[in-house]
Order: sequence, then C-alpha cells, then structure tokens
Amino acid sequence: VLADTLLVARRGRDRAGSAEIVTGDVARNLVSPSGEMAIRHSPAWADSVEIPWVNANPSPDGHWVAVERVARTGTSLYVISADRRDTAAVVAGGGSGIALGWSPDSRALLVSRARALPDGSFDADLYAYSTASRALTPLDTSSARAVSEAAWSPDGSHIAWVARVGAARQQEVFVSRADGAQLQNVSNHRAEDYHIAWSSDGGLVGFTSERAGNAELYAYELGAAHLWRLTNDPAHDDRVAFAPDGQSVAFESTRGGQAGVYLMPTLGGTTRRVDGGGDPLALVGWRGRPIPYPERLRIVGGNGVRQGDTLSLGLVALDQTGAPFALRDIEWSLLDSGHVRFVPPGADSSSLSRRIVGVRDGFASVITSIPGWRSDTLSVRVGAGSLELLSDDFARGIDTRRWQSLGVPAPAAGTLAGVPVLVPNGDLEWESGVLSRALLPLQPGMRVQARLFAPFSAHTLPNSSVTLALVVPPEARPDSIAPQFVSRVSLVWNGESGRLTYAVDRESRSEPAAELGSAASHLARIVIERDARVAFYVDGALRWRSTLRLTGMSSDGRTRLWIASRATDARAAVAAVQVIVEE
Repeated sequence: VLADTLLVARRGRDRAGSAEIVTGDVARNLVSPSGEMAIRHSPAWADSVEIPWVNANPSPDGHWVAVERVARTGTSLYVISADRRDTAAVVAGGGSGIALGWSPDSRALLVSRARALPDGSFDADLYAYSTASRALTPLDTSSARAVSEAAWSPDGSHIAWVARVGAARQQEVFVSRADGAQLQNVSNHRAEDYHIAWSSDGGLVGFTSERAGNAELYAYELGAAHLWRLTNDPAHDDRVAFAPDGQSVAFESTRGGQAGVYLMPTLGGTTRRVDGGGDPLALVGWRGRPIPYPERLRIVGGNGVRQGDTLSLGLVALDQTGAPFALRDIEWSLLDSGHVRFVPPGADSSSLSRRIVGVRDGFASVITSIPGWRSDTLSVRVGAGSLELLSDDFARGIDTRRWQSLGVPAPAAGTLAGVPVLVPNGDLEWESGVLSRALLPLQPGMRVQARLFAPFSAHTLPNSSVTLALVVPPEARPDSIAPQFVSRVSLVWNGESGRLTYAVDRESRSEPAAELGSAASHLARIVIERDARVAFYVDGALRWRSTLRLTGMSSDGRTRLWIASRATDARAAVAAVQVIVEE
C-alpha cells in the first residue's frame, strides 16, 4: 500500500481479524470507512496461536515471531523463525518476559523482564534482544523504574518507553538513544503519562497525559526539546497514531459521549471525526508507504595521511532500499588516537563531516555511529613506508595477547623439523585454530604470509583442511567449541581432494596441490594489490589473481586473521606468520 490508509474497527461486533479502510484526504475532509480488509500477520500461523501460547508478535520483515507462554510460575518469552525450525528462549523458566516491540530492521526485540526487589516490591526491566547474538542487552534496569511499554523509533536512533516511578508509581515517558544512553524523562509530571507512539521520522514521540485533569494528547519534539499539546477537549483523548507521511495523526476520543476515531494535523488543529454510521469505532492503525531507516553508514574520504597533514572525511547514509537517508545526530570517535586526532569543528560545521590530523606513524580507526543502531569504521594509515601489523613465529608458544585460541581439541605450539610452528590440531567435527585479536585493515598494500605444513601429496583425508583466511570480525564472542566465520579472503588446502582453493568472497579458483611439487611445506602469500584485486602466491609464484575488487565491500574495512585446520590432528602446522601493509 503506497497511499496512507487508516484502519478502524467497529466496537462490539464479532469481526476478529478484520478492519475497515478509511480513505480520502484525511487531513481536511470528513471521512468514512469505504471497505473492509482482512488483517493477517506474517507468517500466517501467528494468527492461530492458542493458549497457553499468547500475544504473537511478528517482526516487521516476517522472519521472526515473538510469542509468550503463560504458566503458573510466570510468562516465558520465545522468538521463533517463520518456518518454525529455529526457536530461541528469550526469557524462560518463569522469568515473566513480555515482548514490547521490534526494531525497524527486525534484528532486535524490546523485552520487559520482571523481578522482585529485596523489599518485596515489583520491578520490570527493559532489554533489547538480538536475533543474531541471542543476547539480552540491558537498556533500563533501574529499580526506580518499572517498564510497562516500549517502542523503537522508525529511524532506529531512539527508544521510548513508559515506566512507573516514585512513591505513587505513576507512569512517565522516557526516551534514550538506541543503546540506552542519554536517558531523559520527556513527560516529567506527577500525573499519569502513557500510550506512546513515534512519528514516522523519529522526531516526535506522542503520548497520553492526564496532567490537565483528563486524558489529552501531547508530543515531545526531540530536536527542540519542546513539549507540544495536541488536543484540548473535556473528553478522553487517547492512543495517538502518526500517519506514515507525517502530515496527520489519528486518535481515539469519547467526544460527544461516544467512542470514536478522530483525525487532525500532526501538531494539532481542526479535528475530523471518522463517521462510523452510528457505531462506535476503535483505532487499528495506519498502513502506508514503507518508512525509511538508515540501513548503512559509510565514511568517505581518503584512507591515508602523513604526519602533520589533515584529511577531510564525510559520511553517507543509505536506507533499506539503497536511497540516500538524511541523518540528524551522529557521533564520531577514534581508536588508537595516538596516531591521529580530530580537528575541532567550526561553529558552522556539520556532524556529517570531520577532519583529522596525522600525529604518529601507524594505523588509526575512525568510527562514526548512531549509537546502538548503525556504525562504520575507516582504517586510516599515518605515514609512509612498510608497517608490520602482526608477526609471530610461535617460538614462545601461543601469545594470548595476539591470538584467541578456539576449537576442541585446542591448538598448540610445537616444533616441526626443528622449526617452531602452530599446530591447529583440528579434529573431524570442527575446525580448531587461532583468531587474531588485532583488527586488520582490508586495503591495498596489505600482505599476509605464512608457511604451511601439510601432507600436500595426499588426497585421501576425509573432510580435512588447512585454512589461512581474513574473516569478518564476529558481532558476538565466537563459539569456543565450533568456531565459524564469514571469510573475505582465504587460501585453503583440502586433504580429501588434494587441492588448494583461493577465494575472495564468492569468487574462487582451485588447483591440484601436486602442481606445487613434493615439498612438505609451502610459503603462502596473499596480497591486496593497488587496484584492490587480490593476488595469491605460493613459493613466490603467482597462482591466481581475482577479478573481484575489495574496495568498498567490507562492512567496516576491518578483518581478523583466522588460522585453522580440520581433521588433521598434528599432521598440519603453520609457521612464520606475518601481516604487513606497504604504502
């Protein structure tokens, strides 16, 4: 549905799962229902949930459904995939978990989890559950506030929620960044404030307040820190809903002594009653154009600067359709700030651009973010010449400051033919190996090399492999028993086929390892060339060059080095690992 459409329901009639369509110029004209439509959730089975399973809440993209299970010990909360093959317990064991609302991109769910305080009183905390990491991130766990409702802003940047506070336990409206930071009480009144709703651009949070002695509608404007009063009528005005185009709001009211639905301009004005033909109406909500949100951030500018010189950086944001998105509030920060520093912004500067100055040779990471929502990182090289990012011969064992050991059995350090080596030690079930703790910039001039030991002439070792790969940094802590990563660039020896495979994302090429000769070890080298293509060398000879270029393809320009083996036990080893970036 591209045009904004209002849906209402007639009270007191058995019309479960259906609503009536209100069309016309809802901002100016007296409007009436003009048709009926079925309300169906995605996936379809969400409509058929039966007790003790209640309150099915599908994600916006239809990939997940949050559903609660009621028991004597409390309410458990689960997230289930649309095909019902993947079920995750969010709050289980009688923890009284309630789903409050999804993020616009369906990757996170706002969750209320109840608890009893030491004094015997009740509390409900607010968390964000990630469908990727399956972890709960605390947003508001203060015992001074008991959360009752919450909503993510359509642009993803903020979260609003209602909580009971104070000795009287009246309801107040709070707003924070998406990560829970910069918390503020936007209603700030001893009267009851509740039933929150966001405007489509995330600039206004509307709610019902009883501060005037009866229920009226208000909206807090985040940018101006201003509270607007939207209605002024002796009746009970409640449940404000903003139209997707931002021009109108719908709400419920008891004006004239009858429950009905009304429309008016967003920040107040002349109201129009939706004509129900004498029947009282209830507000279902709006349907309309997809509301954009920033799906990707990208820092643009150079990735190199010399000491004392400045580099200008800008920021581009794209929505979920790939169209430009206008940002309002961005944070910039630095990692390894000893190498670069920010130039103080001028009075007329925009938050969408910053300048940095080179301080000391090395690499620094410039980060821009909508906290708790989206971020991008740019690795900036300071200085000229070659720079060694990582080097290890494993002569002193596995350095835990450089590497994270993963897998069972665990990797170990040893010697082979008198040479210090890393023995990844993988078994038949999963890979074992080491993951670099350092973040490595995926950019032209980068060179990764290592000496690989394996029975290269064999081709009868089922499921065996040795891997040297640059992988995407995991969002959550990697599985210590069954580590798995998304590879950007890799060189893999397969013992079952006796072949070497070179890969850049989804482009790859393989060749028989026998073509390398009968040596027990080979020096492997991966080079990102000036044109951002990747070249693979073995024993100094070029074996393959990708047609795919890496520029602009990484989520944040950083990788980690993963060295691993599977089903090789002690028959494979790696020595003399080095990562260098050349100008």
